[in-house]
Amino acid sequence: MRMNKSLAAIAALTLCLSALTACGDDSSNSTAASSAAEVTTTVTTAATTTTTAVETTTTEVTTNTDENDFEFSMDDDFAEGMINEIPVPEFKPDETAARDAFNGKWECCAIADDKTAYDSILGIPVSAIFHMEITADKDVLVIYENEGMDEEEAEAAPSEAPFTFENGKLTATDTETDEDGTEKTSTLYVYLNADGQLVMTEKDSKDRIYFKQVNEFTKFDWEAYANQMVAVEDEEDGTEASEDSEAE
Repeated sequence: MRMNKSLAAIAALTLCLSALTACGDDSSNSTAASSAAEVTTTVTTAATTTTTAVETTTTEVTTNTDENDFEFSMDDDFAEGMINEIPVPEFKPDETAARDAFNGKWECCAIADDKTAYDSILGIPVSAIFHMEITADKDVLVIYENEGMDEEEAEAAPSEAPFTFENGKLTATDTETDEDGTEKTSTLYVYLNADGQLVMTEKDSKDRIYFKQVNEFTKFDWEAYANQMVAVEDEEDGTEASEDSEAE
């Protein structure tokens, strides 16, 4: 799991959902399931782009491709108002942590850099996006990334990153193959924080993903969410139409 690519996918997801609800045409009468499928397809494509932008006057999503990963920044203009900011969590690794302390199911509870942190993006809790599992019998990070709508599919195809344990820290190597067949390897570090959470960072990155331990992963109804987004836009369109009629 390359964190920059994953965060780019989250950013792309918000842009795609914004475009979906901004259409204001007959497409809003389609089912939530078809809307969900459209978003999933678009996010998969947008996650590999280097530049993602919204043309505010037309709500058109444009992408430019390049060989480098798009780096999502929480300082980007389109992030303003879309993320639910929270105080930046403390990052205080426990260097005496034992290997067994990392075992269990973990789900994301915050994404942060040095200045900003958030726990949801466009109403989607970060717990719906990243899940991770570590067991005692295998030195492997099992990471579930849900960047679209099919939660069962995401859980059925996790990525696995073998790790070593030393000085209270997991060091994992993750290799991904891009659509063009190019393999890219990233180094992930996982720490046990002083508050009992796990914190994942990537080599040469300022971003941090915080995980809390859970008995079972929290479910998120992507279809209901898409349906709600469409319903809100329909209501706004109806209000605007009524105001236009009264103005005439």
